Amino acid sequence: MLKLNLIDELLLYISPKIIGESGKSFSGVSYINKLSRKIKYRINDIIRLEKDIKLRLIK
Repeated sequence: MLKLNLIDELLLYISPKIIGESGKSFSGVSYINKLSRKIKYRINDIIRLEKDIKLRLIK
């Protein structure tokens, strides 16, 4: 859905943990290898949840 530009809002939860080389990208977006091909969102909210962060991104 990201590749087809069909997502208007993303909720991301960021946790300060290191998972190593077997970790996976949250989006699986590997086709964006240049900044010119980026997907543009803006930060609408940032909420701290104890040791984690919740981001709300919108187009």
